[in-house]
Amino acid sequence: LPTLGGRNTLRGYIANRFTDKAAWHATGEYRFWFVPRGYALTDSIRIERIGAALFYDIGTVEDNLQDLWSARIHDSYGVSLRISLERTALFRFDFGFSDEGTNFVITYGLSF
Repeated sequence: LPTLGGRNTLRGYIANRFTDKAAWHATGEYRFWFVPRGYALTDSIRIERIGAALFYDIGTVEDNLQDLWSARIHDSYGVSLRISLERTALFRFDFGFSDEGTNFVITYGLSF
């Protein structure tokens, strides 16, 4: 079943907070880099970039597609710290806020 909440959708809620047969969601992010060029920690380990992102997530779930358009819409917003090693290994530290409180997620890769 489709779910919302957690590390990629509605990041201000716990994982799989909203689950049902039909779902839609949208996410907007503004990403920027504090350290765009990076620096070497050792001869073999390099921090490529350090940055952040501001995000806003919105979406809903419902029992069927027809009721999806009149369902209660949930949203969350937050900030994320991004650290990239060797350009291909991106680690995210997301702080999401919602009506139900705060959610903190550490994960690998982009949300979309």
